[in-house]
Amino acid sequence: MEELKQSDIFVEAKKAEKIIEKEKHVPTGYVPVIFSSGDKVGPEILHFRNYSMEELFELASVKQELQFKTLVYKALNNMVFEDFDCGKLHYENIKEIVFTIYKNFWGTVLYNRPYYIDLEKTDKKDNIAYTDINLNLLKTIDINEKFKNKIALIDKVSNKKIVFQLPKVEHMFLAEEAVKIKYADKEKEYYDIKNLIDLKEKLLFEKEIEAAKSIEIDALRKEEYDNLLKEKSKDYFKIIQAQLIYSVDGKVLENIEEKLTAYKYDIDANAWIEYKDIVEKYGKFGINPDYEFILDGKKLSRRFSFRPTIFIPSLDKKSDTRYNFQFDD
Repeated sequence: MEELKQSDIFVEAKKAEKIIEKEKHVPTGYVPVIFSSGDKVGPEILHFRNYSMEELFELASVKQELQFKTLVYKALNNMVFEDFDCGKLHYENIKEIVFTIYKNFWGTVLYNRPYYIDLEKTDKKDNIAYTDINLNLLKTIDINEKFKNKIALIDKVSNKKIVFQLPKVEHMFLAEEAVKIKYADKEKEYYDIKNLIDLKEKLLFEKEIEAAKSIEIDALRKEEYDNLLKEKSKDYFKIIQAQLIYSVDGKVLENIEEKLTAYKYDIDANAWIEYKDIVEKYGKFGINPDYEFILDGKKLSRRFSFRPTIFIPSLDKKSDTRYNFQFDD
């Protein structure tokens, strides 16, 4: 085991002191979320209350593709004690928030999570089993102490300096809105094709094979629609990636138009590969996806995604950690 340095003890003591001081001003009912990214990506700590019934109703009733955005903007932004926009956080921070809320207010077990029995046969449908996850056994990965959220690359030939940053969840929402607006009219032209595809997929899911076979979809128009979706997807990821650019040659890029211009003209593939390698080496943090459990007397390790939305309690989920019951006169 690596020996703990005196300087490390001092840093941890100062951190604990700062957290304790902040706790004095937080009302009862809020739990602290101490981020594994420290203060390198955003706040080091935020405090959250439990979901209200209104917030759970909204999360339960919204379409699945809108649930994560609703979680961030209509639930967590209301539940946080500090005056802070949770859209400014990293995806891993959001996972740590909903994990902490669930563990403190709803229970310490995540039930029936799927995993592959044999990692060599991930394409087999009968290769999936389920296990309960003890949240007390989950670990976090702390961000590298050397990391700073201004990742500067300097071209050895041109001397051009590009500064990148880590993604925020608001980057996804901005990209979604941008492509939704750009492709709205084009997608309307293929509304009939989309409906037929959705219906066929629904019938196949319900094992209505013959009914699904009877649905005829124009092959040419389906190909055109598929190509449209590919272009939309390319634009979506391009907009997300462009938002990772902070500045070029000292000029901070203030809006998405400037970032997209820099993406097109200033940054080559080598720079993106270098950025990815640096993040992989220094910028990894969050809930450790690797979880160990016992199966038939043997220790098994599998990787779980722990998407934020799996920590949203269902309306019939009973809390086992909060309330005692009695009848009053």
